[in-house]
Amino acid sequence: MKEIYQGDNNWVFDTGENIENELLVGSINSAPNDMYWRFPKEDVSELPHDGNTPHPTNPLMVKNAGCHILTSGDGFVTYSWTEKDNLDLDHVRNFLHYLETIFPEEQHVIEHSINPNGYLKLYQSEAGSVTEFSPLRPEYILKSDRLIEVNKGFSLLCILKTDPNSDEWSTTYRDAYAGDRITLKPIGTKTYFLFGSVVQKDGQNLEKHKTYKVTREIEVTCSEFTKIIRVHRK
Repeated sequence: MKEIYQGDNNWVFDTGENIENELLVGSINSAPNDMYWRFPKEDVSELPHDGNTPHPTNPLMVKNAGCHILTSGDGFVTYSWTEKDNLDLDHVRNFLHYLETIFPEEQHVIEHSINPNGYLKLYQSEAGSVTEFSPLRPEYILKSDRLIEVNKGFSLLCILKTDPNSDEWSTTYRDAYAGDRITLKPIGTKTYFLFGSVVQKDGQNLEKHKTYKVTREIEVTCSEFTKIIRVHRK
């Protein structure tokens, strides 16, 4: 899985699962140490899926690969650039506004220094307030050097299409809170759900980070905050 990406990193995935021979699901269940991944700006064009698709109005923003989701813990994403990159700072400010809009929760703090030699640093945690299935955040990234740092103990899911050019599968997610009872429905031709924490269905536990194929409506109960990830074939 790591070979699909470029850049210097020390990530170690705990598990990998094949779905329908068209998807790979990798998970880190509780990282034994801090981990990092450096994405140089030159590798933006190597992003899988629809990554690198330009934003309709901001040429410095491109679509993210849209396949990672932090299910517990916290970390940082830092975008940085130098005067040699010659970035249009108005476009950078527009990207900052975009991040502030899609990460409204108080836990997501953004530090920044917008000048010719500058940076944007987004503090991320699993906390969220997304109550309808939505694309993974952020949908867009900045065309600059990017460093992802996550702290010891974090958990994460990575969902990749084996054919990067395929648009048959879609990944969305929502947040759920302790005590929530959530009705989940299949859509499209095939639907799978994954959970960032253990949830209960009909008195039985559904495991963290395991894929569950759903062919009819089900109801799950959350005993703690959890990310619910839906992967479906159109």
